[in-house]
Amino acid sequence: PYERAPTTIGDCCYIGPYTVVSMGVTIGSHCLIGAHSLVNRDIPDYSIAFGVPARVVGRVVVKGSEVELVYEDKR
Repeated sequence: PYERAPTTIGDCCYIGPYTVVSMGVTIGSHCLIGAHSLVNRDIPDYSIAFGVPARVVGRVVVKGSEVELVYEDKR
């Protein structure tokens, strides 16, 4: 038998090429997912995520018609 689970992608998202989104994952609205990523857990709204597995590394700030990408400094 096949396994199935609903996968949801929010509004105004960019998902880079060759990205794999696992079944049952929810990607919030206004998210940016980097190329060649593996999204195997939920990504909250207004997030920047990439990697294998994908992890949140920043946030998307929307001010009217302008969009700003803010990366977190985790040294």
